[in-house]
This record gives sequence, structure tokens and C-alpha cells, in this order.
Amino acid sequence: MRHGQMESGTRTPVGSVLILLLAVLLMGCHWEDPEYYNPLDPGEDADIWVFLDRLDQRDTPLDPVIRQAVASSGAPTKFSLGSLWVWGNQHGGAVNTLEGLEFFSQTNWLGLENVQLENGVDLTPLTRMRRLENLFLSGNGFDDATVANIPHISQLKHLSLRDNQIADAAAFIPLIGQYGTARLSVEIGGNPFPVATLSALGVALQSLSGLSITSLSEPISDFAFLVENETIQWLNISYNALPEVLQGLSRLRRLEHLELAGAGLDNTRLATLPVFPGLRLLNISDNAISSGQDIATYLSNYGTGRLNLNVRGNILGPAELQDFAVALNQLEWLFLEVQNAEPILDLNFLRTNATIHGLGLSMITFSGGLENPIDISAVSRLSALEWLDIADNQGNEIQGLQALLELPRLREVNVSNSFNMRFDILDQLLVRGVFVHGYDGPADPTDPNDPNAP
Repeated sequence: MRHGQMESGTRTPVGSVLILLLAVLLMGCHWEDPEYYNPLDPGEDADIWVFLDRLDQRDTPLDPVIRQAVASSGAPTKFSLGSLWVWGNQHGGAVNTLEGLEFFSQTNWLGLENVQLENGVDLTPLTRMRRLENLFLSGNGFDDATVANIPHISQLKHLSLRDNQIADAAAFIPLIGQYGTARLSVEIGGNPFPVATLSALGVALQSLSGLSITSLSEPISDFAFLVENETIQWLNISYNALPEVLQGLSRLRRLEHLELAGAGLDNTRLATLPVFPGLRLLNISDNAISSGQDIATYLSNYGTGRLNLNVRGNILGPAELQDFAVALNQLEWLFLEVQNAEPILDLNFLRTNATIHGLGLSMITFSGGLENPIDISAVSRLSALEWLDIADNQGNEIQGLQALLELPRLREVNVSNSFNMRFDILDQLLVRGVFVHGYDGPADPTDPNDPNAP
């Protein structure tokens, strides 16, 4: 008898073969199955629900709060989940385990906010998220001791520790010191540390590419804590009481983004703001600046088409905007909204311009009262405009919308929560390939439930 040959007269029952094959399948063995894939494989995409079900089958399932955040994210597949935001007050409270996050192989933005991570939760799974670059851990109760439990994540670029319980700014030094020079940007505002302890940061600031210290409980009386620095490119000190003179900020020689929203700026303080050779973004919103000429004077220090400027929430009426208009060629983006000023009923302060790519006009009609329409036809003078925001203008009629059809480079328009305008113009924009946020498309006049129907 040859090797492997059955003895004469013996046969393997067909039923036994079927039982064997069934057992193989039940054991999860996908033997020679060309359609087999593993949803947890970092290199393979998967339907989001298949991915979640497979995570649920592990010995340590995905935390239910994190699972709820994933399920409500709207992401159709694992790879489409580039950012994941887990909010305890929205998704179910405290997170008890981070196991399973390592399988989110394409997620580079992760928010774990108000989920009580200070209660002994093991944070090491974060180190196994191979693409994680931006981590937000605000509102988790970290104090001077427990902040040391945050592990080193080699590829991390941004870390937010806002609104925790850190009582001494020096507690951040070991954490940020793990990263190389100019590698990491951090947010540390909203913690109860005294402003005087910021001086302890000293040379540790050389490890940072960006620093956000917003909403402190004490005034920042001076900028002595900002030692001479060649690494920080982004500074946010919004919603703080600042010194009368801002010249101390000049120690940040490579600054590109400066945010001073809600910082008590008026015309006098604006005049003390130093010039930064590399500045690209300036946010001076929610202040008390009432001189368009003073804004224009400061902007004249910069080149053509260079700055992104946010002046929302200042005291700028039509006359002040006319004074400001001489500096429009310095701008690439402009965000405008006014308060406590004369109504702005048109945009005639806009001049012929080929530098402005983005214009934000959300909530601008509130300055005129609900009975007054606003004419935006002057936007046709902005030949390079690609993005326009006219959202949250709920009651007023927005006139001159047809001017948008004259903008050859227009790509996006935001009309969310703005209801009183010519929707047929929006239909024409859609036909041209313009993405219109907050608009569902042409109205159906036969559907009484269509909000866009006449």
C-alpha cells in the first residue's frame, strides 16, 4: 500500500468532512479564503461597524464612552477617522480604559476631554497610536503629580492640558522636556497656577514651537517669563488681562501666529504691539479697538497679501472701516464682525483687491437690527476670493448675492443659519462646483416640508 493510500474498502464519510470544515470556520480560521481580512490590521481599512464589533470581541473591549464617540462621529470607515473627539459630558462620562485605541491606525487628532483620566487610567495605549500627533486632554483633573503619568509619544506635535488642576507651572517642565527643540506646542491655560510660576518655565520654552496660556485667574503683569526665544512660532494669550505695554512680546523673534482675543486691547495698547518679521496671523477679536486708522497703521508694517486678520467683536462702524480699508492689500484673510457700533448695511469699504482669499462676515447683520438688509455686492471687488462666510445672519435679508457669480476663484461659501437670501443664486453656485455649507440644494416647490421652498 502506498504511503497516504487508504486501506482497501475504507472510505471517509462525507458527513465527517463537512463537520471538519464547519469546525474550521467556527474556530475563525480563514484557510485559503481570498476574501479574508482583519479589521484590526493597521494596514487594512474596514467598515466602522465591523471594526467596532471586532473590538468588542477582544478580551478587553473598547471603552463604552469611546465606542459611543466613534459611533456618533459619522465616519464610515476606520481610515476615515482622522480625528476622534471623546467628550465625557456628551458621550457618557468617565473613560476607564484606553485599550483598543492602538487599532485606530489613521487617527492623528484625539480629544479625551472631561473623561476623568486622572483616576488611575493607564495612558500607555496612546504610545501605540502610530499616527497620533495632536492630543487634547483638557478637563481631566490632572494635578502637579498626575501630569507626570502622561507618557512620551514620539511623534506628538501638539498637547492640550487646558482646564486641569495644575497649581505650579513648573510641573510642565519634565513633560515638555521629553521633546526636542521646537518640536511641541502646548496649551496650559485654565489651570490654577499663579502667574508668577510661569517664570520657572525659562529655558524649557526652547522646547516649544507654540504656547497657549489663555484664561488665567490672575492678570499677566509683564512678559518677563518670555525669555529671548527663537523657537516659538505660535502664541495665544487670549482672554487675559495684559500689561499696558506689549513690547515685551518682541522676545519671540520667530513668531508667526499671535492671538490676543479678549485681552483688553484698545487703540492705545494696539500702538505698543511690536512688529514681528514673520507674522502671518493676528487675532485681535473681542477687544475695544475703535480706530480703523490705528489698525491700518500697524498693518502697514507688513508686506502685500500676507496677513490673516481677525477683528471680530471690536467697535468698528462704517467710518472706521473706511479708514481701515487702505490696509486691505496687506491681507490674505479677513474676519469681520462688529458690535456696539453704527449699523453696517453694505460692504462699500471693500476696494478693488487681488490679495484677499477669505472673508468672514458671520453675524454681521446683527449690527443693523433685524429690519435692515445688508448688501454684500461689493465682494465682487475681491477678484482672488475663494472662501466666504455669511453664516448666522438669521433674520436680515442678505442682498447682492449675485455678486458671487462674478468671482472666478470662489470655492466655498458658508450660509449656515442664514435664511433670508436668494436661494436660486446658491443653486447656480452649486452647478459651478462651489461647495455651499448649510444649504441642501435646490428647493422642491411641491414639498411643503422643504425649508428652501418658496
